[in-house]
Amino acid sequence: SLGHALAVVPVIALFVLLPISVQGIGVRETTYVALFGAVGVAPELALAAALLSYATTLAVSALGGAVVASDALAAVRRRAAGGSDPVRLAA
Repeated sequence: SLGHALAVVPVIALFVLLPISVQGIGVRETTYVALFGAVGVAPELALAAALLSYATTLAVSALGGAVVASDALAAVRRRAAGGSDPVRLAA
């Protein structure tokens, strides 16, 4: 149920923050399976939810990285063309 998810997901986020693995890989999946299994979710579905959550995080991060890289490339092109850099002017 939604109530179980609202209770379990923040606990999982805390476990992922523990510095015992790289990017929380393994910890996230194990915690999803253990905590969602305790409320009756099949291990396969809990693992699928964990992997989907991680894939979503990676996709959103990649989009953000592309925006930052695009902005940095545009600033380099402006400087190469002799234009001003609005970031430096603001600082």
